[in-house]
Amino acid sequence: VGVATPFGTETWNYWTWMTVFFSWLVATSQAGAQGTLVLENGRVGLSFERTTGTLEAIQNKLTGETYQVSGDRFAVEAVEFRLDFADAKLTSLKQQGETLKAQYQSGGVTIDVTYTLAPDRHFAEKQIIVTCNRPYGLKKVVLSRPTFAAANLRMISYRYPKYGRKSGEEPTCTFFGRTPKGGFFVGVEVPFDASSLDGRQVTLTYAPSLKVKTGEKLACEPAY
Repeated sequence: VGVATPFGTETWNYWTWMTVFFSWLVATSQAGAQGTLVLENGRVGLSFERTTGTLEAIQNKLTGETYQVSGDRFAVEAVEFRLDFADAKLTSLKQQGETLKAQYQSGGVTIDVTYTLAPDRHFAEKQIIVTCNRPYGLKKVVLSRPTFAAANLRMISYRYPKYGRKSGEEPTCTFFGRTPKGGFFVGVEVPFDASSLDGRQVTLTYAPSLKVKTGEKLACEPAY
C-alpha cells in the first residue's frame, strides 16, 4: 500500500519491487511503549501489534488521515498441507532500524515476515519467506487479508494490463482506497496474481504452482 493525495498517487515503479507494500498508521510514542511497534517517515507510518506482529492501521501523512486495518494474516496452501495464520505461533518479533521482522512456526513450517519502510518513500513493503522441513508442492500463498476502515472510505479495484484478456481476467490488479482527502493503494505484482476485493477486505494472494525442496527458503512473489 502507498499513500496518495486527492489528485493521484506520487510516482512509483510498479514492476521493480519484489515484495508486498503497505502504508499504515503511526502510533504515538506513548502507544508504542504500551503495545505498539512503530515504523515511520515523513510521508507514512506503520503500527504493529506486539502480540501478533500484524499491522493495525495506516496514517497518510500527506493528508493527515488514518485508516484502521484488521486481518493482516497469511496462509499457505500446498498439496501436502495447509497452514493458516491461526495455526502458527509467533516466535520472534524484532525492530531493526527501518525494518520489523516477525517469525512464525507451525509444525515443520517457518514463516519469516519482514516489513520495510525506507526514509524517502511513500510506501512500505512486506515480504514473506516460507521454509519447510520436507518437500512440498506450493499451490497458493495468501500474503495478507486486510480489511480497511475510515470515514467515507470507498474501495476500488483496477485490473491491468489486459493483453487481450476479457474484463476481470487481467493478470494483476491494483486496489485503491479513496476518501475525499486522499487514500492508499495495494496489490500484488505477479502474473499469477489471484487477489480479490470483497467490500473493504482485500485478499492479496498468488498461485505459483511450484515444487519446493526440503529446507529451501522460498521468498514470496512481489506486490506493492
